[in-house]
Amino acid sequence: MFYKTILSLFLICLCIACKQSQSENTTLSKDISIQQAAQLHSEGYVYIDLRTPEEIQSDGKIEGAISINFRSPDFDQMISKLPKSNNYIAYCASGGRSSKSLSSFEKHGLKAYNMLGGYGSWKQSQK
Repeated sequence: MFYKTILSLFLICLCIACKQSQSENTTLSKDISIQQAAQLHSEGYVYIDLRTPEEIQSDGKIEGAISINFRSPDFDQMISKLPKSNNYIAYCASGGRSSKSLSSFEKHGLKAYNMLGGYGSWKQSQK
């Protein structure tokens, strides 16, 4: 009886610890709307444009955004050099690359959000 009680308490503690760990991991990076991105940017978050130089040249970019080409062979190395004191809003053309990039930000201890809809949605919202 005593061992069953101890085992039950252990399992309960383990479950609580796992839920807290999952909760903390999901709060590091997530998807945000264009409006949320604008609000966070006004609070000091930095835009990171993950499109290719050709895409940026032909379509423009959000003013002040840092350009880091997602398709560059040294993409991960460039992410690792970003200041950890900043928080980031990643975007690409439509949200696919920026969503995939979040794991690189997290790997390097950076807080980043994925701007849903990417530059295309942002540009549309500016009309």
